[in-house]
Amino acid sequence: ALMNKKSTEAYKELFSFLNSYQIFQKVKYIITDFEFAIKKAFLLACPDNLQINTRFCHFHFTHLLKRKATNLRSAIRAKRTETKDEPTKRIYCLFQFIPFFYDDLRETVFHLFCFLARKARGQPCAADEVFMEFVKDNYLVGEKAMMYYDMKSCGIITNNSIEGVNSGFKRFVRGKEHMGL
Repeated sequence: ALMNKKSTEAYKELFSFLNSYQIFQKVKYIITDFEFAIKKAFLLACPDNLQINTRFCHFHFTHLLKRKATNLRSAIRAKRTETKDEPTKRIYCLFQFIPFFYDDLRETVFHLFCFLARKARGQPCAADEVFMEFVKDNYLVGEKAMMYYDMKSCGIITNNSIEGVNSGFKRFVRGKEHMGL
């Protein structure tokens, strides 16, 4: 939806409107790009649709990991520490695959990836450790961990095609009045 606001209230209003037309009757999943306001608003607006799962877009997940690794590299360079202490692409590349493993294997795979990353480097690296802790604390435990894919039943893992259409439409209406959406 084209929206000026991305608050819980704005999403709640949108979901309430869509729910009044019974749009969600056959929906199994809502895929989002890490906007927690969407999940909260959906639960508030559609309490009868609790069987619908909210999931992260894999494209946005990989870009989030890449940004985190880049930010760590920048912080390390700013402190002028050893260049060997930078997180590497190999770390980022490994961890982007965690969502593709079944729930009961994710933690084991995470520890395997940590082991492989440490072994490949051959020496301790503080930035790699910070990155791995970030992934663990944010995506293996806590609220966000529940928003991975159920690979047994969910075939769609990204919202890129929808976002492409949305971006094209935004370019089309740019500068035109679009009913305050």
